[in-house]
Amino acid sequence: MSKYDKTREQTAKIVGEMFDNNINRDIWVNGIQGIDSILTMVMDRIDDGDTDGAKDDIRQLQSQLIENNVMI
Repeated sequence: MSKYDKTREQTAKIVGEMFDNNINRDIWVNGIQGIDSILTMVMDRIDDGDTDGAKDDIRQLQSQLIENNVMI
């Protein structure tokens, strides 16, 4: 692994930790916290045929991202 690859890997880890600590913990939709969990909820709704609920969750997620100054 080159020096560049190591630096890129370390930077990605730091940015990921900063995102988790400063933004991801503040993202809530229907009582579910964090983007990964919210996206899982949306996929579950789609699998269950609840496309209107999934669309609503996505709209709420978009609003939460905007409120937390995440560029989308």
